[in-house]
Amino acid sequence: MQDTISPVPAERIEQIVQSELQAPLSEVFESFDRQPLATASMAQVHRAVLRDGSVVAVKVQRPGVRQRIEIDLEVLREVARFATLHTAIGARYGLVQMVRELEMSLNQELDFRIEAENTRLIGRQIADFPKLCTPMVYPEYSSQRVLTLSFVKGRHLAEVPREELQQLDSKEIARDLLSAYMKQIAIDGVFHCDPHPGNILLTDDGRLALMDFGMVGRFDAGQKDKMILFLLAFSERLGERVADTYLDMIEPPEGLDQQGFTQDICGLVSRYHDMSGGRMGLGTALLDLTRLAYANRVPVPTSMTLLGKTMLNLDGAISVLSPELDPVALIRNYMLDVMFKRVGDQFSPGRVFAWVLDMKHLFENAPRRTDIILGKLADDRLTVRLDVERLEQTTQTLSKAATRMAVGVLAGSLLIGGGQVLSALIRTGAVGRRHE
Repeated sequence: MQDTISPVPAERIEQIVQSELQAPLSEVFESFDRQPLATASMAQVHRAVLRDGSVVAVKVQRPGVRQRIEIDLEVLREVARFATLHTAIGARYGLVQMVRELEMSLNQELDFRIEAENTRLIGRQIADFPKLCTPMVYPEYSSQRVLTLSFVKGRHLAEVPREELQQLDSKEIARDLLSAYMKQIAIDGVFHCDPHPGNILLTDDGRLALMDFGMVGRFDAGQKDKMILFLLAFSERLGERVADTYLDMIEPPEGLDQQGFTQDICGLVSRYHDMSGGRMGLGTALLDLTRLAYANRVPVPTSMTLLGKTMLNLDGAISVLSPELDPVALIRNYMLDVMFKRVGDQFSPGRVFAWVLDMKHLFENAPRRTDIILGKLADDRLTVRLDVERLEQTTQTLSKAATRMAVGVLAGSLLIGGGQVLSALIRTGAVGRRHE
């Protein structure tokens, strides 16, 4: 939320709150400030006091926002469809998919019930980090267009003087912040996408309060594993592994120069590791990686877009807190710890017992199955079924090629043979005598 957009009149805001909460303002709040604390394109925030004396921040969606966004999205959809059908750039950059992802993201941000649940979820995920916090949600005073949160006293991170941050051990706070996001990405699979300095407050007690959870990213189990491998390979300067992991996230397009793409990725990884001072903005690196993918006509997975957006915003917050912090080393150590923990979890007593039973079953049945296979082989009854995809199409293609080759060989043979016969006739004079 910012304070540079013209606010909606207080009377209209009060009407929206009463309509959404289905109660007069005086029944819900002891007081409600008519002047907003901050405004943005989608909503504005007002300070209020509940009947029990709790100080809260009430986020109210601006009137007409949904309708304007739907109109804008319809225009973008038409432009994307036209560009995809009639230009190389539209198909190359996947504009239709981009608009679809933007529509999904905006629809989530327009429903404050989703933001309320996201706020509670992220709050639980970062509970192990004492230097971080989130506001408390009041679900009984929240709806699709109204979100009521505990009031957090503090200043935007970008407004805090550097000298004051140094007195608070800002490097340790930056470590906690980055570690919390690595946990969200690699372990929880749900992460806050907008951790820029404007959405982070330094509270009066020296903690960082994360705000505005309208947009979160989600990874399933497979995507989490791939992201761990990707970030670990990037931090270890393994360019080829980065390229392989990236291509494993997508369906590589036909005609892809995989070797050239891999070389470009290796150059990108090396360039960022060679930056002076060992300080690398991973968000910037991921942004360059998506540009490189587009240049090679390689699709960019949604998971990579979300990760890049998150890390780019996080780079800004980390640079404010501790410009000297090397995020690459922290990411590498954290991802290694996650990998070792996952390997250790595989050796839990229950899993080991299950593996022992599987191996026991395998060894008990191996002699009988081996005897069956050898018996069929001795009696010439062993058959092997080979299932080749598109075999019929491949056979037809080979048949056409063989036919063309046969016709070409036959035509060449006739031409050479005819030439030799004609040459022999000329040498013997048979052709000349016939004319006489």
